[in-house]
Amino acid sequence: MSTASLAVEHRPLPFRCRAGLNWRASGAGRIVSDTVTGRHHELSADEAALLEWLTDRPSLRILAQRYNQRFAPRRIETAQLQLLLARLHEAGLIESTARGPTDSLWRRRQEQRSRERRWAWTRLLAFRVPMGRPAWCLEPLRPVADCLFSRLGLLIAIGCWIAGAMAITGAPARFVQELPRLAWLGQPDMAVTLLIALALIKTLHEVAHGLAATRFDVRVREAGVLFLFFTPCLYCDVSDAWRLADRRARMMIGAAGVLAEITLAALAAIVWRFAEPGLLSVLAMNTMVLASLGTLLVNLNPLVRFDGYYLLSDATETANLAERGRRAATRLLTRPFYRADTNEPPESRALACYGLASQAYLAVMLGGFLWLVISVSRTWHLEALGWMLVGVIGASVLAGPLRRLTTLLAAPRKPGRFRTGRLFFGATLAALLIGVFVAVPCPRRIDAKAIVALVEPATICVTHAGRLIETTPLGSHLVRGDVIARLENPATAQLVASARAELKARQEEVRLLESLRESDPLAAAQLPTAKAAIASARGLLDEALADSERLTLRAPRAGIVMASPLNEPSASLTSEARPDLDPSLLSPEHRGRWLELGTPLCVVADPNEVEIELFIDERVATDLAPGQRVRVALDQREGRFAIACITQIASHYDSLLFRGEKDRAGSGPQRQPWEQSSTRVARATLTADQADQASMHWGGLGRARIEAGTEPLASQLLGWLRRNFSVR
Repeated sequence: MSTASLAVEHRPLPFRCRAGLNWRASGAGRIVSDTVTGRHHELSADEAALLEWLTDRPSLRILAQRYNQRFAPRRIETAQLQLLLARLHEAGLIESTARGPTDSLWRRRQEQRSRERRWAWTRLLAFRVPMGRPAWCLEPLRPVADCLFSRLGLLIAIGCWIAGAMAITGAPARFVQELPRLAWLGQPDMAVTLLIALALIKTLHEVAHGLAATRFDVRVREAGVLFLFFTPCLYCDVSDAWRLADRRARMMIGAAGVLAEITLAALAAIVWRFAEPGLLSVLAMNTMVLASLGTLLVNLNPLVRFDGYYLLSDATETANLAERGRRAATRLLTRPFYRADTNEPPESRALACYGLASQAYLAVMLGGFLWLVISVSRTWHLEALGWMLVGVIGASVLAGPLRRLTTLLAAPRKPGRFRTGRLFFGATLAALLIGVFVAVPCPRRIDAKAIVALVEPATICVTHAGRLIETTPLGSHLVRGDVIARLENPATAQLVASARAELKARQEEVRLLESLRESDPLAAAQLPTAKAAIASARGLLDEALADSERLTLRAPRAGIVMASPLNEPSASLTSEARPDLDPSLLSPEHRGRWLELGTPLCVVADPNEVEIELFIDERVATDLAPGQRVRVALDQREGRFAIACITQIASHYDSLLFRGEKDRAGSGPQRQPWEQSSTRVARATLTADQADQASMHWGGLGRARIEAGTEPLASQLLGWLRRNFSVR
């Protein structure tokens, strides 16, 4: 070591600990509050010790000796000691003795402001607009705060929670029926009530934080509006709560907003229970849902810096939880490729897992927000603006990690810290995995709902409204043309009788005119008109007889009569529904009932000839083709699978199971609730040599998996995202 280096190590340091710092123990380290800048710093045990030792201006050699004695067997070198001192100086906790403290603080503050202005664009997704200090309105409410955050106030809140729970459990059916639906957000009146409820809830939330801080003599630094993902919400800065030594008091300040929202939800539940249907009931329901679900899913989430994050930080006595978790996760991930400093304290596995979880959650939130930006821009035909905004947001998000990476690479370190061989192997393996993910084709499978369908079934529907007078029992074997049911319609019968009487009268008139034609010239002139009237009357009679014939329902094919899954007697009958009636309209109990036009009556088919119908999403139907194999798992055959082959894909919604003759008015079978308008139907024929085909009963439900060729995993993932996350 040179003489100059020895002189530097033995020279007293021109630094000292700054005045105006408040100290509080936090685990093995300390939390330092800067009363000038209002910032809070968490120091490890070695950093806190160095800061304390700087009060008597020691030299680097003395600091190293003290460090090695207190933290043995750990050792520290001069370069590492200088790096720790540089961090303390950058944080503003030590100052130079060469100049006055005022000049040092002013210069550091100017540098900090300049740095914040340069990097302000990286905080686009979360920035604050302060509105001032709310002390002028919180101090007069101190008696209220003392009462609310006391044992009596807690007991009253618990009583409200119990009463609210009883109000909901007292009317569960009404609660489920009146729950807000996502589709209602598009309705102007519902959107207005939701916004009113949200404004009321968040205002109360922040007021509760301020009152709790006032109760424990903590200064509320400021209040204002926080724009999180460009969404405005209120905020209340109670960061001075770190100065409290009592952990329960800090947790009470952090949980005040959550407790206020839950109490408000309970009060809203009580109002909703006893309010008449109307605006008050809707507003109470919206307040109840937003205050309960919102605070549980958002405010209590410890992965983002909301109330749940600070509660977890206070409960574990871990200040700067997000920063420490990120640092621990970075160390855990880089450990195989980077030799850590032996003087660095070991990181906690739990802290590393928290850092990984929080970063993954933030990445999912960011991805969802960017997807929303792109989708909305496409909806409004502003793709260029949307992609520009996505680029700016992406650059602002990546700027922070790139700065930290640059600082890490530029920091002084011992040679050989990087494990080059492992780093090269890891990079090669990652490149191979990415190549497999992007380029290597993998089997693609499409899931669909399946149902056992009849082959070419004939659905028999009522083709003319009437009263049921004759039916064929279910299970009867029929041939083509056999009668299935007969109906009668008094109006149709009267129309046939009137048409026959009219035809007979016209025929008598023609015979009379023909007998008088030779003696009466006028009768001869009227004869052509009378014959034309006979033709018109015969046409009316044919139409009436055709209507009467439609009252007789015949089998269009040979097969067995089976009940139709589409008929609902309670909806098809004009009289009041009777629960004791058999669901099949062919049962004797239904004779004499009036059936409307288009009512499904039965199905004629061969029950031994079945196939599989697949209900496929319209967005993946283009990827299917006849000949693809299908593996079907039916509920009626638990644990057993059937292999089928696609033979037909409908060009539009066309249920082959319920396809039948439609009446002249275009009426026909109604869709099942699970058959959506964006559904395609594919027909799959069972493969041969299946001895258990007879065990597959018509109407059985199940799931199917279609082998749709091969495609890289990246393309499959993008297709899945487009199908499931699209704005229409």
